[in-house]
Parts: sequence; C-alpha cells; structure tokens
Amino acid sequence: MFDRTVVEALGNTDPGPLMNLTPNTIEEAGECGLKPALAMLGLVSKLGGGIEVLSYEGPFGVGYCNAVWTN
Repeated sequence: MFDRTVVEALGNTDPGPLMNLTPNTIEEAGECGLKPALAMLGLVSKLGGGIEVLSYEGPFGVGYCNAVWTN
C-alpha cells in the first residue's frame, strides 16, 4: 500500500495521498522514500513542471521507484 501510494502521488503530482497515510502505515514501511517524494512534490508545486515516473519494482519486498522532475 505504501509503495503504491508513493508512486501514484508522484505520477499525479499530488501530495494529498501521502499526507493521509496513517502513522502505522508509515512506520511499517520504514518511511523509506517518503521525505524525498514529498520534497520532489514540493519543488514541483513551487517551481512548476511535472514528475515522470520512469519505473517501479519491488522484487525483494522493498520498493524501488525512479522518477524525474520534468519541465
């Protein structure tokens, strides 16, 4: 759930779903990637542009998302 929410928030450039995660969900995920994702979403909201999610995989129970800031 956590990984899917991060990828969707980045793809939609919408921090709302991340802000609505429960503390328990964040703790269970180890919150890995949450702060960088929020930082990227903040940059886009202030400086414009968009976010392109290049890939996501979770082969070992840990998710890896690659995204870039686009103009």
